Amino acid sequence: MRNLNIVLLGALASALDLRYTPSGTPIAEFTIAGELTRARHDTGEAIQLPFYVQCSVVGKSAENLAERNYQPGDVLMVTGEPQYEAWKNAVGVQRSTVRVRALNVERVAGDFETVTDKGGFLRMVGGVNSATIIGHLTDDVKVTVTPSGDKVVNYRVGVNDSYTARGETVERTHWFDCTAWREQAEALEGMKKGEPVLVLDAALSRDTYPDKNGETVNRRYFEVTQNIALLNRPVKEGQARRAASAPKRQPQPAAPQEAPYVPDIEPAAAAPSLPTDAPW
Repeated sequence: MRNLNIVLLGALASALDLRYTPSGTPIAEFTIAGELTRARHDTGEAIQLPFYVQCSVVGKSAENLAERNYQPGDVLMVTGEPQYEAWKNAVGVQRSTVRVRALNVERVAGDFETVTDKGGFLRMVGGVNSATIIGHLTDDVKVTVTPSGDKVVNYRVGVNDSYTARGETVERTHWFDCTAWREQAEALEGMKKGEPVLVLDAALSRDTYPDKNGETVNRRYFEVTQNIALLNRPVKEGQARRAASAPKRQPQPAAPQEAPYVPDIEPAAAAPSLPTDAPW
């Protein structure tokens, strides 16, 4: 099993965008939208949590995907890999996001219900948004307790990856923010920086907050919804060094006493298009 996997089932929110880099490489970008049924952390009430996940396909596969002529509202099954991307905005402030590198995209037949959100995008009622991540903790785990007695932990996982560019293998590291509650938080208690961790059934989610300059920041993170299992294997020296060199997490507002759920957020331009030198 690779260190990064994700499965999505949802509606094509809007028309697929096919473009070409200056060197002629095709890139297809699209958004998968659906809803997850979750219990509120504060009341236990079941609510529908919308998700919008940006996906990309690069190379000849992008043209093949565009030729299928999928329409907004079509329900698609996507399997792929979450990818960490970082850039500087127009004023030089560091930003980051998480997209999905789609490895397989298929239309799913069936009588699915869709809704139109306030931005005019289509979203499936129901869906799947489930990632598996194998990596190493970038900091010691710090568990906090809400006034209602629930344990919660926000942590970051570094994942080593590699790709081939111009015939050479290039190594890189992804950095994924994760949030775990209750039993999942307890499973991480006492873990130290550099220790390996397996994150199961994590939903790629998004929240927004203003930075110190008043600019809206869109934060992508994984909400661990079912299980966290720990891997009992030694930490390699290189992995420990990578964890030590993890980029600093962007300043965020103080955590709420009870974590609210993300409102209906349309897939606005939260991040720039894929860079023209995308490595895959």
